[in-house]
Formats: sequence, structure tokens, C-alpha cells
Amino acid sequence: MRLTRGRRVAALSGDGGEATSLGGATGTFGAERAGVDGRYRRGLRRLAAAGIAAAGAALLWSGMDWPLPQGPLEEALATFKTAHAVIGALVMFAAASAGVALAGLGLEALLTVEVFHKFALAVAAFGPLSFAANPASAPAPGSPARQGEAVAAQSEFQFGVYGGGNYTVPADVFLKQPNGTDMVLKDVPWTGEPFDDPPYYGVRGTYWTAAAPKFGAMIDFTHAKSISRRKEEVEQTGTRDGKPVPPREAVGETFTKLEYSHGLNFLTLNAVYRMSGWHRRFVPYLGAGAGLMIPHTEIARKDIGRQNWTYRYEITGPGFQGLAGIEWRLFPSDRYAFFTEYKLGYAINSSELLEGGTLKNQLLVHQAILGVSAIPYRP
Repeated sequence: MRLTRGRRVAALSGDGGEATSLGGATGTFGAERAGVDGRYRRGLRRLAAAGIAAAGAALLWSGMDWPLPQGPLEEALATFKTAHAVIGALVMFAAASAGVALAGLGLEALLTVEVFHKFALAVAAFGPLSFAANPASAPAPGSPARQGEAVAAQSEFQFGVYGGGNYTVPADVFLKQPNGTDMVLKDVPWTGEPFDDPPYYGVRGTYWTAAAPKFGAMIDFTHAKSISRRKEEVEQTGTRDGKPVPPREAVGETFTKLEYSHGLNFLTLNAVYRMSGWHRRFVPYLGAGAGLMIPHTEIARKDIGRQNWTYRYEITGPGFQGLAGIEWRLFPSDRYAFFTEYKLGYAINSSELLEGGTLKNQLLVHQAILGVSAIPYRP
């Protein structure tokens, strides 16, 4: 006669009652685990389908409105623009799929818990509706997997992608050129256009240490945008082409282009602290860091030839940022999560102009983001 696992254990142990209970519990755990794995695999298939659709849409999008390259420079710039469009659209589609995943994968994940006794509604700045269960005994980063079980914390690498939008605070622009131009445009207004080509997006990687699992080091690349509103009138002082400037006029009277539309790019190294232990389904975190500004500078004085436009990527100065967010762990596995975040960036830019001279500004950039993260590697 074939014995079940529980009966085999009972026969070996000599204690039928306790062994049968152990076998039943093991079988129940296996069935629950299989159900969770099935939901997890379905979730991966959904995300893969969304990624394939995003890539196709991005390629179609990037090729629809652009003229054919006319030379080596234009061809190189078109390559950069295509890369921005593809990466940005992938991030945007991933972020847009968050609603579907929250309703699908999130609900399926939460159905695996035994008790629904709490729910939390996050404020608009911090994210979606999160149902949760039994936070007291649930594992958190760096904590034991089960209550009373001693499990050493593990170091881990976390990868994330995100989309969102940014608002740049009006800022002074300082223009100095050898042709007698030395002027200041005060409180120039900017727009972000986060969903226009190329869109706002970012990628990041975070390393969490085993020795201090609440602390991490994060490399973050953010592709924000700041485009001057050239029709807006601003106050100004100084001289332009050797003549005093009017006390007030439109930005477009000085510039045909004044923007960072292919990236007010922040590349920063950040220290991050996550507040583990609050709840199994959401983990608040804080961070701050510094690095380099690598924008795509697009600056052109009015009435100059296109050959003298400044249109290139360059390192323009230091960049700083602070951030605060919540990681929403709505998947069956704690390796995957959504995150919502507010980020404040401070960019110090000094651009060398192709026609001679410099343009300087200091931009304060508010950002709201939604992203997905994964932990592909744990040593």
C-alpha cells in the first residue's frame, strides 16, 4: 500500500497523531505555495506582455514625427532621441500598468493571507489604496521571516524604473557673451511637459547591506525636463549686444530656444534609509544625495543661424536631491514592489555656448513619481 508523506513520517516517528498533523500541515503549505507561485507566474507574464507592447509603441512613436536624418550630427541626435523615447515609453507603460497590476496581482496576493483586519488609504502624494493583513508577524527588510525564527539579514541589490512629472520653480537666467551681452532675466518660468517626447523617466539601483539592512546606497538617474515659456514677460537688467535691455519683455525677445527638453539629467549617488517593521505591505523610506548634472543643453539667441545653436549633452555642474516615498509590496514575493515618491532636485548649471559666452542658472525641481522595483539578486 502506498503511504502518503504524513503516514511515512508517522511510521518512522512512532507518533501517529503528531506526525499526521505534521504531514497535513506540510501538504497544506505546499498547496498554498503552489497557488502563490501560479499567481506570481501569471503576474510575470502580464508584465512581460506590457513590456513588449510598450517597446512596440515606443518604436512606432519615436519614428512617426521625426524627419529623416540629414547628416552625421542629426543622425547621432536622432539615435539619442530614439533611445530616450524607447526607454521613457517603457517606463511610462510600466507605470500605467500599475493600476491593472494593483487590481489584479495585488488582489491575488492579498487573497493568500488569512485575516483582513486593516486597510490604509494613502494621501494622493503617496499612492494607492493598500489592503493589508497581520503586520505584527509579517517579515520586513532585515527581520526574521517568521515570528520566533532567527534568520540572518541578507545583503541585496534592488533595481527600479519609474515615470512621473516635474515642476521647475521660476529662476533667474544669467547670460554673458563677448559681444557686449551681460544680462539677467529674472524669474524665468518653466514647463516640464513630462508626457511629450521624450517623456520624464528614471532608473536606479540600490544596494542594501547585510550589516545594516535599513541603510542603502543608491545610484539614481533622472531624466527630467525644463523648457522656458518664451512668450512670458519677465523683468531683466543689463546689456544685450552692447545696448541696455528694456526693463521688461518676453523671454523670446532674447532666445529662440532656452530649454533642457532632452533631459535636465540628474546622475546622483544617494544614501537611503528604509523604515522597516512598520507594516509588511508598505515600507516608507527617505534619502538624499549629490552628483552631476548632464543635461541636453538647447540654447539659441534670437536671430542667429542654426549652425550657432548650442545643442548638445554636457556636464554643467553639481546636482543635489532629497526624496521621500513608500514602497508598496502588493506582490506575493517581497522581491517585487511598486513605489510612489516625492523628490526635490537642485541643479546648478553653467553652459558654454557654441557662439561664445556662458549661460548660468540654478533650478529647483519638484518631482512626483510612480515606479516598479525588483530584487533580482540576493547573495
